[in-house]
Amino acid sequence: MVRISTRSLVLWALGAIACSAVDSSPGPAEAGLSPACEAGRTAHSFMLPNINPAAEAPERTTLSDLVAASSTRLVVLTFTSSYCKPCRSELKLLQRLHEQYAGAGLKVIAIGALKSESIDELRMFVARLGVTFPVLFDPLEAEYLRDEYLQGSQTLPGTFLVNSEGRIEECWLEFSQGLEAAIAGRMREVGR
Repeated sequence: MVRISTRSLVLWALGAIACSAVDSSPGPAEAGLSPACEAGRTAHSFMLPNINPAAEAPERTTLSDLVAASSTRLVVLTFTSSYCKPCRSELKLLQRLHEQYAGAGLKVIAIGALKSESIDELRMFVARLGVTFPVLFDPLEAEYLRDEYLQGSQTLPGTFLVNSEGRIEECWLEFSQGLEAAIAGRMREVGR
């Protein structure tokens, strides 16, 4: 026979009542989302130097210039690092999208996300991958800008789809195979 004290029984009952009163639907964190993925949020502006000599881009690139260009339909902005294995796969995928949709108004931009990374490391990393879109990096701004977009998440890559009004439409925290289809689908929609 198991003896249960009155105190234990009362605490158990109070706990059961408290749990049933709480909304059990998953919040953003439990659902795998981040506040960074809030659709409609204005994308944080920046002005950073392009470190990729293979890219045809101004010496300093701003989000507002990209969005304001009449040829821009969508901007894909990804935070990356040479230390991040999934970033390699994502940069290769983004290179394919850049080659396929640049003429249709897709602008792809990578931003070096770690201030501990050197410009030379990042430059060699993107050169090995054959990246020809702008790669922006300023060690003094890297982590501040990453935190502004990712809102505290340390996950890389962090990729944002920004519309021609400068608003975030969608984002992916971590590499996703569905990224390519999602961006290609949006390009077909905005190209109409």
